[in-house]
Amino acid sequence: MTAPAATPDSAWIVGHCWLYCGRPDVLVTWIGPASARGITMPMHACGPCIRHLADLVWSEAARQDRAGTGLSAS
Repeated sequence: MTAPAATPDSAWIVGHCWLYCGRPDVLVTWIGPASARGITMPMHACGPCIRHLADLVWSEAARQDRAGTGLSAS
């Protein structure tokens, strides 16, 4: 799986990964808003962390499929 393609709304920039690794000064892209205690900020993540998140999502979807619980539609 590759990192998502950059679009005008999600261009790759040098910044801080807010997802798993927390590395500064890496290529990141906007992945959505993050809200905590009444404040919302733009959340950015690097390619490896986005791939890890996608792997977790697909792994859980496969687990639910095997268990017959189906996918939750959000």
